[in-house]
Amino acid sequence: MASQTATDITETRLTDTELKLLRLAKFLHFYDAILSVNLVGFITENVWKYVPFPIQAELLSLSYNDLCLLPVSLSAIRQDDENQPSESAGQLSNLRGFMQDVYHNRLENMQVLTALEDICGFKHENSKSSSQSNMHETEPTVMKKMNSFMSEKKSHEVDTMSDVIAAIAKGANIQQVVDIGSGKGYLGQHLTQKHSLNVLGIDSSDTNSHGAKVRGQKMRKQLPNQNRKVPDGCSEKASSLDNEHGSSVKEFKGNSQLKDCECSQDTGIRDSDEPKGTCQCTIVNRISSVKLEDKDEKTGRQNDLCARTDGAPIYKPVTAFVDTYTDVSELLCDSNAQREMLLSGLHTCGDLSSSVLRLFLSNPTVRVVCNVPCCYHLLTEEFDELKQVDQATTSCEEIKPEVHYGFPMSSCLRLQKTRIGGVAKMIACMAAERLAHEKKLSTEKLFYRAVLQVILKEHYSIPTRQQRTGKLASKCANFVNYTRKALKKMGYEEDKLSDEVIQQYHDTYKPEMKKLEAFHQLRAALAPSIEALIVLDKLVYLQEQESVKQAYLVRLFNPITSPRCYAVIAAK
Repeated sequence: MASQTATDITETRLTDTELKLLRLAKFLHFYDAILSVNLVGFITENVWKYVPFPIQAELLSLSYNDLCLLPVSLSAIRQDDENQPSESAGQLSNLRGFMQDVYHNRLENMQVLTALEDICGFKHENSKSSSQSNMHETEPTVMKKMNSFMSEKKSHEVDTMSDVIAAIAKGANIQQVVDIGSGKGYLGQHLTQKHSLNVLGIDSSDTNSHGAKVRGQKMRKQLPNQNRKVPDGCSEKASSLDNEHGSSVKEFKGNSQLKDCECSQDTGIRDSDEPKGTCQCTIVNRISSVKLEDKDEKTGRQNDLCARTDGAPIYKPVTAFVDTYTDVSELLCDSNAQREMLLSGLHTCGDLSSSVLRLFLSNPTVRVVCNVPCCYHLLTEEFDELKQVDQATTSCEEIKPEVHYGFPMSSCLRLQKTRIGGVAKMIACMAAERLAHEKKLSTEKLFYRAVLQVILKEHYSIPTRQQRTGKLASKCANFVNYTRKALKKMGYEEDKLSDEVIQQYHDTYKPEMKKLEAFHQLRAALAPSIEALIVLDKLVYLQEQESVKQAYLVRLFNPITSPRCYAVIAAK
């Protein structure tokens, strides 16, 4: 039988959610030029030309404050603004139309999100109620001390997600949680201490697993009325190693940066030869080894993963590499191997988020999954290089079925050979809500690099964007200082140009700064739609599976506090 065309399938077989996903992909495709260009060449390649002509002048007419709010708000361009003259509102009609399209292509406005209370009758605002979680009588003191081991952002994420997982686990009568990419055990230890759930934390980094043990030991020393046994393999001297063997996850400084295993607030303008991104959190594609021989540091005795014999819940960190083919039950001791479990992942990075969902499907004992993806720039794409794919191939089963990519996962996007692109994935990582909340345009370093590219082209015959400067701009007092350091780093003659000539370039192209700011904010406005494409693709993928009875997309966190705030929750 000849395969159906995408149009035939759309008309006869696609669900409402699949249709919304395809419309979203079509919407983003229209702005592909804006979402695929690198801002290093903003001046040399006249990137401003990619902005639709009808909205160019309207963008430049926005005030500084309105431009700051553009990524998340229609207030700067709404027609009924009492403080805005009616003739000015009319002048912004094209920009308003663009933002209305953007507004309708965000998860919050696509009618694809499910409220937590509709899934399990859970409201996080009331999570301290004893009827919703199994907490100790000393909970206020205990939780306050536990939260003191975390940043405000991490505390918000762990508090919320642990309460959600506990509520779901209780409703499904599940006592075993497997936390993928567990890091230093923030979520897992919270689930054990606060909700009395058994948790196996799996991370590919020995440093992270060790850090989780150290953190657990420190907490047990400080928490009141706790009779928890320190996990086997954690010696007394381990606490002194906390600074040396802390989490390999990069922390952030300042309000505009993200942390833990989230992407930085990137703009998609990194130098073209710079690596796509390195993330310090767990990212694994194939299983290569599983380190389950956790030995006591003093005696060398091998410890069982389920060493507790008194029935008390435990959190156990292990070092393991997991992928789609991993049998999660083999990572548990024999007594728990057949126990039904919940698979969790708090900010699983890149392809790991996709692997968690495939693990959920391939493991019979895993009944529920709760996964919050992040680091979209590290997703691998099946159709990243379309020229390497046979254009005549229309069946997704015919396209390398043995290879698992991070995107796309759903059949409908695979049949369309949908791709995102490296720059667009970086844009998806932008924290639009936080950018607007801070009301600050941090584009000076982008402007520096764009002007530097003009100098490289005119004086060093370097027309391409193959040179990178890293984060020099934030360390330099002015453009002249930045240019000299950048040239030296690239290996070029830094004294070839005088300070006056360098400064003249800065002053000459200063008027382009407004365009660069507007372009940057325009892309930030599209960032939530790209994120929606990535996350909704995962939901549709789960809904396509016969074994999945329920699949939901939920906003768990405050997007200003934790920009990667969406969770995929499913049950078999």
